[in-house]
Amino acid sequence: MAVGGAVIRVFVYGTLKPGQANWERALRGHVRRWRAAVIRGRLFDLATGFPAATAGNGRVHGYALHLPAEKLAVVDAIEGFEPGRNPGRNLYQRLTVFAFTPQGAPMGKVYAYFMDAEGRDRLGGTELPEGIWRPLVRSKDRAEPIG
Repeated sequence: MAVGGAVIRVFVYGTLKPGQANWERALRGHVRRWRAAVIRGRLFDLATGFPAATAGNGRVHGYALHLPAEKLAVVDAIEGFEPGRNPGRNLYQRLTVFAFTPQGAPMGKVYAYFMDAEGRDRLGGTELPEGIWRPLVRSKDRAEPIG
């Protein structure tokens, strides 16, 4: 999964999922293939309207995307990650983790973005025990899941 290769694999679980805002803005037409996937961790809905995965033994549901290597910089920018920068200054850290099918079969290594507990707490994280993030339609009177 070398960055210098033609294709990389990135696990997404929030606004970069197919059909979501950042998919439409930055990835539509560039993803060569995607497949439902799961990684180990804990998933949180943040008060900012997007999710964060943290280390843990739960399951985070999302998609493994096959992208041209040059799109990694675009994903890094969306995730607030700059390689080589002091980790405390990044919003997320890009890690290499193992992905699995939803049924548990191994899929190999993917890049995934994790937030530390301090950042999660600072941004008002509420755990999603099922490990699935659904965007909310927010109005002054209510918030309801989409999809």
